[in-house]
Amino acid sequence: KDTNGDWIQVQKIVPSDREVNALFGNDVAIEGNIAVVAANQESKDATGGNVQLQAGAVYIFERQTGGAWTEVQKLVASDRNAFDFFGYSVAIEGDLIVVGAILEDEDPTGGNTLNDAGSAYIFQKNTAGVWVEQQKIVATNRGPQDEFGTSVEIDGTKIFCGAPKASSNDGIVYVYEFDG
Repeated sequence: KDTNGDWIQVQKIVPSDREVNALFGNDVAIEGNIAVVAANQESKDATGGNVQLQAGAVYIFERQTGGAWTEVQKLVASDRNAFDFFGYSVAIEGDLIVVGAILEDEDPTGGNTLNDAGSAYIFQKNTAGVWVEQQKIVATNRGPQDEFGTSVEIDGTKIFCGAPKASSNDGIVYVYEFDG
């Protein structure tokens, strides 16, 4: 915001491995000097290889001393598969990031496959400043096409995950609390 009270563009952010139709920016979250930018149809893994069509990815940007935003890390799911849409939703609070993957099919053990049931992934920033996947969560009563993770939010020790197509499209919001 300038001195006249007008909002002016100061930077355009793009990923280092920009890809056509990745939908970079389909969701964003910011806290302090960290911005989380989703690209739920990105196909390349964190190293730029292992192509899985529309598996999805999330990019972490940090605001530098001079004010410029710089990409510092790319996140992908540890069990990524084509058409998971990892990064459909993102949330950040403190050293936690939650990422929704609405078309992901497997439970946390990699089994119990249910088409498009959805899941959410929790990442935590370690002491070296690297974001590391900590846990994958799914609804306890998950069903096919629930799209769990369509919306995600963090509030302190609580994580909220929306599944708008659950319960015959009535929708459900699941609340998780860290058991410490």
